[in-house]
Amino acid sequence: MRKIHLANTDVEFELAQASHPPFEQQWSRHSLCLQLQFLPLLYADSQDFVAVTRYPTKDYLIDLEQILQTKLPPLVLISNPQVPENYLCLPWGHSPQVQRWTAQWNIDYPHPSNWTLLKEIHSKAFSYQFTPLPQTTLIGDFAQLQQWIEKTPGPKVLKSCYGLSGQGNRQFNSDVLPHDFLKFCTKEWQAGRPLIAEPWLERVEDFSTQWWIHPSQEIEWLGSTRFQTNAKGVYQGTMAGSEEVLFPSFWSHLQQHKQHANQALQKIAQLGYFGPIGIDAFIYHHNQELLLYPIVEINPRQTFSSVALCLQKRLAPQHTLQLSFFTGEQSISPSLLPASLLNDQGKLIEFHRRLTIQIN
Repeated sequence: MRKIHLANTDVEFELAQASHPPFEQQWSRHSLCLQLQFLPLLYADSQDFVAVTRYPTKDYLIDLEQILQTKLPPLVLISNPQVPENYLCLPWGHSPQVQRWTAQWNIDYPHPSNWTLLKEIHSKAFSYQFTPLPQTTLIGDFAQLQQWIEKTPGPKVLKSCYGLSGQGNRQFNSDVLPHDFLKFCTKEWQAGRPLIAEPWLERVEDFSTQWWIHPSQEIEWLGSTRFQTNAKGVYQGTMAGSEEVLFPSFWSHLQQHKQHANQALQKIAQLGYFGPIGIDAFIYHHNQELLLYPIVEINPRQTFSSVALCLQKRLAPQHTLQLSFFTGEQSISPSLLPASLLNDQGKLIEFHRRLTIQIN
């Protein structure tokens, strides 16, 4: 069945908020979301549609077709999507806002019925129950935090339940909580959300596995990817290709992760979720050993890893493909995403990130 794709990459923010403004209004608050709305152009079939808040330049679309060596799917405006019948919506992530939008335009949208459950699965507090590390815990108030700090030597990290790509993380290396962290902690606690507290681990390799849960509860394996992250654990890029090439030294860790992931996926399927899902993990040094942190984060949505896997299978099935984010002028390679857009007042919105592709 043909699809209309909608890249609501702000889905975590939406689920964490009490109010749900329209896509245009919400994405304008986060310029990165305005740029990322064009991600489906990288993986959608040419006979699908991609819904966006505004059109990019024709030059961008021409350049992208040349890079991808394929005809792009047509774009339609979210404000007035003129699509034929019998198309179903495939969003980046399930959300109430997508449900309202598809209902408004009579677009078929299969989705889990329990939004409270979906919000729970998105939370890192949900992922925590599959974490076997004794030093990691949930923190619900300042007294608990102080006790944890006192018994956890060395560098530490606090994570919010709905942080995205490392943006909800706070790292510190002291026996006292930095004063400027208190506002961050208080905001989460007042919203009824715990913090995830972990010792800072010496990461060696970050990776992810991608899956699809069908409404029948069947779990489909899509593939694995390796991440590039900076020293603070913030995502910078993804590599997709043969597992033998990507994980030559960590094959056993990958298989161990898959066992943990399957247990989590079975529970998630039984709870009623279906759709795309990615599970992040990493390998770290501890006492001269390489150990696995089996489930760092569960993302019940599409991810950059799922985009990379699709592009690798389409463009370079016998090679390794790398998607990388650069800021400013760090890369002269053409970007897979628009460098700018015009807003409703005709003002130019410039994006500082470039998404590039490399095939090895």
